[in-house]
Amino acid sequence: MPTVFLLDCSLSMLQTTSVDDAAYQRRHLAIEGLQTIIRHMGAHFQMEFSALLAFSSSVEPLISWTRDYTSIESRLAVPIAMGDRTDVARAIQFAIDYVVAEWGTVSPPCQIVVVTDSPSIDAATADFAIPFPCKLHVLLLASPDEVESIDKTSARLCNPLGSLFIHCPNGALSFQSSSDMFRRLVDAHFVPFSGELCCGALKSKICLIPPPIKFRPGTWRDQYSCAISSNKDTDEFPQKIEICGFLPISEFSGPPCMSRHLVLDDPSLAQRIKVDEKPLETTVAMESGRKSNPSSANVGGTRGLGIKQERPDSSGLIGSEKIDYGKSPSFRILLHGSLKVENMAALAKLGEGWFGVLYSAADTRKKANLMLSVFPPNATISWLGDLNQLGCISAEPTVATATAKPFPVQEEYCLSYHADPGVTWIRQQVLQLDVQKVLRYARKLPDKQQAFFKDVNKLRRSALSYGFSDLLTSIGNQLRQDAESIRHSHAAESALLIHVAKQLKTNRDPACEIGPP
Repeated sequence: MPTVFLLDCSLSMLQTTSVDDAAYQRRHLAIEGLQTIIRHMGAHFQMEFSALLAFSSSVEPLISWTRDYTSIESRLAVPIAMGDRTDVARAIQFAIDYVVAEWGTVSPPCQIVVVTDSPSIDAATADFAIPFPCKLHVLLLASPDEVESIDKTSARLCNPLGSLFIHCPNGALSFQSSSDMFRRLVDAHFVPFSGELCCGALKSKICLIPPPIKFRPGTWRDQYSCAISSNKDTDEFPQKIEICGFLPISEFSGPPCMSRHLVLDDPSLAQRIKVDEKPLETTVAMESGRKSNPSSANVGGTRGLGIKQERPDSSGLIGSEKIDYGKSPSFRILLHGSLKVENMAALAKLGEGWFGVLYSAADTRKKANLMLSVFPPNATISWLGDLNQLGCISAEPTVATATAKPFPVQEEYCLSYHADPGVTWIRQQVLQLDVQKVLRYARKLPDKQQAFFKDVNKLRRSALSYGFSDLLTSIGNQLRQDAESIRHSHAAESALLIHVAKQLKTNRDPACEIGPP
């Protein structure tokens, strides 16, 4: 999911830590912690977009939306101009507007990571309305006394699909406690998904981007609120995705799905790679223009997320563990190529009564990816019927089965609310055009009398079928006003409009059509 990083650059970030020496300022701890997250995301979330913002009393975008995590890490290594005072509320609101400007209010789930030392976070986040699913993480680089003053119970978000997480260092603020705090955030909220894609005896280790979230059975519409909560009723996404069969992609059409994921080969086939940090002294030396001393770069023991080791490349693999996916056999690549060439889609079983569909989707003309659309648990696609009842086509079909079309599945009864297949009011503009068409014909009477009654009855049937009776009352009032305006010049047309207006407001029988008086 897209992530916005907010780095506090106020004067208070120049304070030194309580236990380390004077070289370690709070801004250095913040930069080192952000680099930890950036390296981790660069190794496991290469397809996700991120942005870096610096704030004090104002907000300055440092790196706009990008997938190049190396550029973000390089920008953090360059000295950042310090501001005056901290305004966390303005920074969060700027980040919200920044997301909406790029992704819109129907944005995918996003994360906002705020690194600050401001103890007024409870007041800054109170009653924040975020118009999209969001996780707001606030990492406090503050002393124990400052942390004690925070009222975490009053800090909340006015968003049923969002949640606020406040992370504090354990004990006195130091490099080690700060590193542990960022490591806890990575381990809890930046965990990549690794699973297995199976089709008979063929198997392939895969990862899903973005990682699937937890869900609560029966309430899949609340999936994002379930994902950010720690409710014990939520279930984990299954680790095994099993292909049941194949259908032409046109048969699936556009069924409703609760999430979509990019399917890639698992970059950590050998083992989960622990990303190492550069020593803190390196960042301090870069900002002061001095060269660091390799012999003193790790004074006080190993620092970072794990033991020191060779730096990983963009794929997250190290040294001899690097794997060339173009030369290694992969069932995922075979499946993607087959689905793309044959224009087919694969029905995948995720769990009991839980399905998804695998298909090839093109971002551009030259690039396509294997995608997984996850259906809601126990969902039934009307034109496919019950997915649990789908089976394999017989190897020797009979004449009847060879000529019959299995899809779409025919309903045993006609839906009572089905009025006119040509009238759908999904968008406001479509409804407005239909109403304007009736009013336009009304002003051209008697020449357009036949077309006028045809469109009036069509609009009336649809409005009664959808329970939109107030629309008929409004149209009737408008026709009566038009009739009053032409009463003296066109008496016959005025009487006709008054008759139609009365029928629209009083007659609610869908089977009865309005005609001339």
